[in-house]
Amino acid sequence: MILTGSFGVVLSSQDLKNIGIFSENMVKNCRFVHEGALHGVETAILAADDFASLDKLAEAIKVIPLSGTPAFEKNFFEYMNFPKQ
Repeated sequence: MILTGSFGVVLSSQDLKNIGIFSENMVKNCRFVHEGALHGVETAILAADDFASLDKLAEAIKVIPLSGTPAFEKNFFEYMNFPKQ
């Protein structure tokens, strides 16, 4: 799992585990990339294949929007395990 944006800059994987968002397995399999979107754009621009690899990647990606999905929101809140203080 690769995280970027605010999660990658502000929070560590251990922080995310401590507040109940990550499991121990997620902590072990997570990598943070600072400015990941910018890195992706740079990689695409510098590729010598006229964006063919980017087109191939775009065809392989399946976008699954979660916000506003009742099942996701129900499960997200139900399984978010904030530690008891």
